Amino acid sequence: MEYLAMVGILIVGVVIGLFVGIFIGIGRMRKGVERNSVGYLRIDRSEPDEPPKAFWEIVGTSIEAVSQKGFVILKVVNKDYLSRD
Repeated sequence: MEYLAMVGILIVGVVIGLFVGIFIGIGRMRKGVERNSVGYLRIDRSEPDEPPKAFWEIVGTSIEAVSQKGFVILKVVNKDYLSRD
């Protein structure tokens, strides 16, 4: 009986540790993406008969600094810039 209780406590501890680790990992990943983002990828779908247009907006850095990186992280903004009136 004692052995069964120890196994149950071990399983509960592993499950709790797994969930805590996942939540901490997601938070750190989100902070890393926010910190390492170099700008925005703006997607404009304001003209329905044409394909979407993409614009890259750099924030807080220069093209020279971006060209030295192996990869970049962009935040996506879906916004229509032309009014349909």
